[in-house]
Amino acid sequence: QHVGFGTAIGTEPDRSSEWLSVNYPKVSFYSYANQKWKSVSTSTELSYTNAQPVGGITHQYLGVNQRFRWADFRVNVSSQIDQDPVTNNWKASFLTVQARQKLFKNVDVYTQYTHRQLYRDWLAQPFGTVNEQVGGGITIRMKSWLVGQDVSINQLAGSQTSWSYSNWFSWNNLTRWNIDYQLSNQFWSGYRAFAISSQSQFSKYVRSQNWLSVGYQFNYSNYYDAISHTHGLFSQYQMRFNKQTHLSIRYSVDAGLLMIRTGLWVSFWRSF
Repeated sequence: QHVGFGTAIGTEPDRSSEWLSVNYPKVSFYSYANQKWKSVSTSTELSYTNAQPVGGITHQYLGVNQRFRWADFRVNVSSQIDQDPVTNNWKASFLTVQARQKLFKNVDVYTQYTHRQLYRDWLAQPFGTVNEQVGGGITIRMKSWLVGQDVSINQLAGSQTSWSYSNWFSWNNLTRWNIDYQLSNQFWSGYRAFAISSQSQFSKYVRSQNWLSVGYQFNYSNYYDAISHTHGLFSQYQMRFNKQTHLSIRYSVDAGLLMIRTGLWVSFWRSF
């Protein structure tokens, strides 16, 4: 049995440029508990966040994550509950339930339901349109490679239905230098619109516990006959100092017609 709690203090980036900003400070408190009895295990995570945007409305929300496993059967539930600043009532802005079952030694299937009504704190009525998604998929795992695919149907309240398909492939130790390769593709289609995304990357463990990856990403969309596409490169390096401490740095650049976008992510984790 493991029980813990903690707190995190930070700020969100600027809405338009995604650059560093101190105008959206927030504080979070969280706790977790894990329990295992022979072939049964459970894990529960609870969190509370209070955000105080400068010149905006206070945003409070709760997070609940629950995982249950019985032998080869697993259920994961994740949700977020936000306070409506207009009525002060609490409403679920996100809920996903996934059930996964292993059929054979190397094959497992899953089904998933997702409910979204995103909270947009820059609007007078912050809760958006309800979006519901139902889907499922299959994953095949072998000693050196993995392949999977899934299909989902999306229903936007009072609007059209769309569907999406994705597949992924991973091959470990592709070369004698122990380089791994990953490929993923996604296709989405809706009313008078569709989008395609593909990502390919190579990765390698450096000095046994550090990890380096480089890759390429392509995005194409046709929304109401407005066509756009981008090409991107990215690189990520993760340095692990010990079991409790690691540093991760990621840089990306995307280019398309009349646009160039760059991104830099730096994260430092320390557990106690």
